[in-house]
Amino acid sequence: MSFNPIQVTLEAQHYAAIRARVRRVDIGAEVPGMYTEVYAWLAKHKIAVTGPALIRYLAIDPATDTMDIHVGFPIAAYTAVHERVEFSVQPAGTYVIAVHRGAYETLHKTTAMLLDWGATHGIRWQTAQNGSATQWEGRFEHYLIGPSNENNPRNWHTEIAILRR
Repeated sequence: MSFNPIQVTLEAQHYAAIRARVRRVDIGAEVPGMYTEVYAWLAKHKIAVTGPALIRYLAIDPATDTMDIHVGFPIAAYTAVHERVEFSVQPAGTYVIAVHRGAYETLHKTTAMLLDWGATHGIRWQTAQNGSATQWEGRFEHYLIGPSNENNPRNWHTEIAILRR
């Protein structure tokens, strides 16, 4: 199988999200409700969503198997503050992008392939270590085709985008 990620320079993108610390095994159970909450809040405040749902991985700690994440949607610009919905920016820069096709249960395999591809090609990611946790400046998943618009998981497409140095 051929694996050919692309490198794309992206502009900064505002987004609204809920921040959470989740265990890797719980992400599938916890994330859908967060999407629903953010989307409902944005709709209530008449804030347009400008792209597909996203997860931003802020930090991943293999020692505790936990992830600090943002779960939300891109928006045109910042707006009013809310106690649970945060506003942030996907940093501008050069991202290495691969698209995973299929169910989320195998998404980690495509992510591992992307990270391995980067190591093989001398790519350095914008990260920092904080104890056992890796903090990511720009590590995103964008759900291009997923449960909200396609019932068959075999047809889902998830874009994995990681900011390089």
